[in-house]
Amino acid sequence: MLAIKIWNYLKGYVIIRIEGLSLERLLNLALTNNIYLWDVKRLNYFQVEANVSLKGLKDIEDLVNKLGCKLTILNNKGLPFLIEKIKKRKMFAIGFLSCILLLILLSSFILKIEVNGLEQTPKEQIDSLLERNKVNLGTFKRSISTEQLELAILDEFNYFSFIDVQIKGVKLVIEIKEEPIP
Repeated sequence: MLAIKIWNYLKGYVIIRIEGLSLERLLNLALTNNIYLWDVKRLNYFQVEANVSLKGLKDIEDLVNKLGCKLTILNNKGLPFLIEKIKKRKMFAIGFLSCILLLILLSSFILKIEVNGLEQTPKEQIDSLLERNKVNLGTFKRSISTEQLELAILDEFNYFSFIDVQIKGVKLVIEIKEEPIP
């Protein structure tokens, strides 16, 4: 059912109201002519609301004219109508796309460095080691190799028993477990 709704949204559809005395006959003719109507609601004895595709709208207009009913278009839904609106609002579309691109660009940088588990070693020593390995705030995430950074920290501080370097979103998280220094 969801796939049908998505398909109808992509193709575009119209919400219509049909007024007249021969509504049942109209619905039966629409069914025999393969005109797909959905969400059909009877408002009263003389009125029906339904959704119809753009292709089916042309076919149902012919049937409505034959039977002497009145057809009113209430609303347009779907991707073709959204594209028409966006064509009229070019600056809105440009602003929306530039916002998305800016979010993608900013999420590709390291914006916070978090070091957890330090008890004996000052955090400044870890910060200077990160600077020597060219890991600072504003560094591209793809340029950081977590395995090489772990090895560099282990080479510098041989009394660390466990080191885990992870990139979580825009944050670089370094988990350290220290052995007691004799």
